[in-house]
Amino acid sequence: MHPFHQYDTPTKTLFHTRLTQAATALGGANFLLGLIEAIRATKPHGLLQTSCDIRTEQLIMKWNKVVFKDKVDLLETLLFAPRTSRDLLEGLDEKKKKNALNMAKALAPLRVSVKPKNSKVGVGFEVSPFEGLEASALHLDPVFELLFFRNVDFARTVLKYTPPVSS
Repeated sequence: MHPFHQYDTPTKTLFHTRLTQAATALGGANFLLGLIEAIRATKPHGLLQTSCDIRTEQLIMKWNKVVFKDKVDLLETLLFAPRTSRDLLEGLDEKKKKNALNMAKALAPLRVSVKPKNSKVGVGFEVSPFEGLEASALHLDPVFELLFFRNVDFARTVLKYTPPVSS
């Protein structure tokens, strides 16, 4: 996992766009940042909740599948491994790549739904762990990554980022 400033411009823009859309769907950036804080406060890890939900004063987040610790640990290991792109399979030998793909297949049916308690504030959104499941590349969805594996300061930096204007 890189600090935000180390990503290339298209990746920064992708993170900013997706997180801004998610914040808008929830009623604003403060609601989203509050949810990320609530997820961080959940121990041992937000995804490991057997109730498959996390609630704040303004939001309800639910998911459809119990996630086991070995899958979360492997995903964290892949995220923190040094690499030059967002591809989680980059630099892995065949055995580790197979383990990563098996973890991805196990998590692929997971759907996380986030909705405001007050429907007048926003419509909410739904997110999956991966953008696509391919044998050659594995990309974690930016919103999923920000919700479960990044801190609030990273999310603030992403929201404050101003993408370059293309001419």
